[in-house]
Amino acid sequence: MNVVLFYSEAAGDGVGLAQLRRAVTGAGHKLVHVVERHHGADSLLDVPADLVVAAGGDGTVGAAARALAGRGVPLGVMPLGTANNVARSLGIDGGPDEVAATWCTARRRPLDLGRVRLPDREERFLEAVGGGLIAAGIAAHESRPGADAAPVHRKIPDALRVYRDVLEGLQPCRCQVTVDGDARVEHLLLVEVLNIRCIGPRLELAPGVDSSDGYFSVVTATPAERDALRQCLRAREVEDSGPAGLTARPAREVRIRGWNRLHVDDQIVDIDPDTPVALSLEAGALDVLTPA
Repeated sequence: MNVVLFYSEAAGDGVGLAQLRRAVTGAGHKLVHVVERHHGADSLLDVPADLVVAAGGDGTVGAAARALAGRGVPLGVMPLGTANNVARSLGIDGGPDEVAATWCTARRRPLDLGRVRLPDREERFLEAVGGGLIAAGIAAHESRPGADAAPVHRKIPDALRVYRDVLEGLQPCRCQVTVDGDARVEHLLLVEVLNIRCIGPRLELAPGVDSSDGYFSVVTATPAERDALRQCLRAREVEDSGPAGLTARPAREVRIRGWNRLHVDDQIVDIDPDTPVALSLEAGALDVLTPA
């Protein structure tokens, strides 16, 4: 196949471009174009290709997926980041050589994307949109001096400790969550509209999420479930723990109102809490290669 590589040098341990090039060509493919992440994804299809490969973390994969939506060219994923939540949710694992070797026999699978309508814009997302614990955890972790410079093996444990501290001081928000027309007003510590199984520092909030089934999974946590979240974070510090035990509801359309801060994938958005945020699903927006 003719392969375009979308590459983030800053991801994970900083795998070099030369190693990625050897992995692609060593598996029998032709590398026809390389786009570095900091240049953006708009030029990914400037050169005709059979496959676009996102080599990096979840942010790199998300940027590539948004650029490829509706374009007819499949996405391959080389997980080089810290959490690699997208790759884990798709069953993609291994180093560059191992991943590239699977492409000839890989399954071409539809990948859903979400659309979120914010007060000033509308955009696609790959992972999740939510308020409460995850949004507050992302903001707190990003505000820590030197968080990005920490060794890779320390980033997940450091993030989990930040999330645990955030959870202890987190106040519930009175909010309205409408799932396919069913509106509920509750006091919540967390709401997540998930398109993948894992989020943040590899937290598995909804084990049944299928990024190809045409549905979100909407997960909420009330103050009564604070201890379940606490236990999930503690267990995750020592192992790849199982799901948090929260209830998930399938949805195609969701409206959220009441939060003054949301995350859209890994980006923090401050909003008017009285303004509803609408989310819809774009089923099968693109194809992704996953192990056969």
